[in-house]
This record gives sequence, C-alpha cells and structure tokens, in this order.
Amino acid sequence: MKGIYLTEEGKKEIEAKIKELEYKKSFKSDNNNIWYFQGRIDLLKEILSSATILPIEENYVTPYN
Repeated sequence: MKGIYLTEEGKKEIEAKIKELEYKKSFKSDNNNIWYFQGRIDLLKEILSSATILPIEENYVTPYN
C-alpha cells in the first residue's frame, strides 16, 4: 500500500482497534468468526506497516497574531 499518511493519534487508534479485535477473537469459537476477526486484524496491521506517520508539529505564533 502506498500513500497512506497517519497522525500519531490515528496510529494509536488503529493499534487500539487491533487490540479490541484480538480480544474479541479470543472469545469466538466459530471458525468463520475467527477468520473474520483475523482478516480485519491483518488488514489493519498492513496499513500500519506501510503508513507514513506524520511528525507532530509544534504550535507557533505567526507574526499576524
């Protein structure tokens, strides 16, 4: 995947979603549900691995303020 840009906050939200899905997957005994959760987890991990995390910019005062 190319052209994916995330803020640090966005990255943390995706990581939290992965943890949530892994937790839900651990309680499912049906193979279809396990594959459903694993597919979503794998997709989110792929997004994280290929995304560019944008640096946090410091606030600054412009001369017009």
